[in-house]
Amino acid sequence: MKKMMVVAILILGGVAFASSLSVPWFVDNAPANTFYPPRAGGIQGIVYLHNNQTSDLTCSIEYFTSSGFTMGPAAPENTFVIKASATLAFRPVANDPVGTATPGGQENVSAGWLVPNKPTVGTDVIPDGTGTKTNGSCVVRWMGVSTDVQGIMVQTFNIDNSASGRLLQYGTLLPPGA
Repeated sequence: MKKMMVVAILILGGVAFASSLSVPWFVDNAPANTFYPPRAGGIQGIVYLHNNQTSDLTCSIEYFTSSGFTMGPAAPENTFVIKASATLAFRPVANDPVGTATPGGQENVSAGWLVPNKPTVGTDVIPDGTGTKTNGSCVVRWMGVSTDVQGIMVQTFNIDNSASGRLLQYGTLLPPGA
């Protein structure tokens, strides 16, 4: 009976639960300001996150190496906001702001550019030496239900390193976590 009362209180009280969304793998080693599709060699990783709510949503992000070592960043430097009913795009490793001085950037300076990047540290800190790599995974967390945020991870390649860029691209749908 006590369990039923606790469940009823949680449901009726509108208690928010912590939810998450995982980016299972990214590579982001293309230079900044290379446009879209990229006009330089490398892989441009872009994560798009959409806030399905009608109010702003504060999120946190945590990055991991390929071996599962946490890279941070530490709180409170790990938080960012997705505006109500908005989508933001960010690159996990590169600072890539859009602007007149940087016409080829991919991160809006009032949204995606504010998402913290994957920290890089010396190989002496991460036992397997993967700390300085421009790949890995990340988890985005927020207070609310799992359907509050949805997203996609897109990676683009300039396969012949030409200014016109022949594009090879694939995307991964990021369903809500738990």
